[in-house]
Amino acid sequence: MTLEDLLDIEAIRQALASYARGIDRQDHDLVLSAYWPDGWDAHGSHEGSPQAFAEFVRRHWAIFRMQHIFGQSRIELDGSFANVESYFTAHHRLVEENREYVLGGRYNDRFEKRDGMWKVLDRVVVFDWRKQWDTTDVDKIKLGAFPGRNRGGTTDDYSFELFLTGSKDSGSSTTAPAE
Repeated sequence: MTLEDLLDIEAIRQALASYARGIDRQDHDLVLSAYWPDGWDAHGSHEGSPQAFAEFVRRHWAIFRMQHIFGQSRIELDGSFANVESYFTAHHRLVEENREYVLGGRYNDRFEKRDGMWKVLDRVVVFDWRKQWDTTDVDKIKLGAFPGRNRGGTTDDYSFELFLTGSKDSGSSTTAPAE
């Protein structure tokens, strides 16, 4: 394996992480940035172009809060293409229905590298398992007790502030004072 191969693999992992962040933070443009415009997504509940998929999930964002966690990925490079299977667990909270469910499965992706960038060309999501339960009033109270910056959200999530400031010192109490 060459250094370029390792850099390509890391670029693919970063593309996967950007996709998950886009879905979870409800960022339409970030979701689309993971795909080539001429790509395809077969997500089970929806099948179509990346633009159609992003519009489909955007229509449902008002009722969902999600968290996608990626496990291991098998990445096989083949020139400007890569076959990628990534395990995931995805938690979904239906805001108004007092229900939650968790899915486990795999993203089976065909990535393509164009102009130095790796993006999903074709995706088929395979679901391996699902578990559902009701959210209790105690769950809502406990989550609601956290200060705003400690609660996950969508566009008001603290991570937006974090990434706007970049890696520079933002006055965080975890940063040692200058000598």
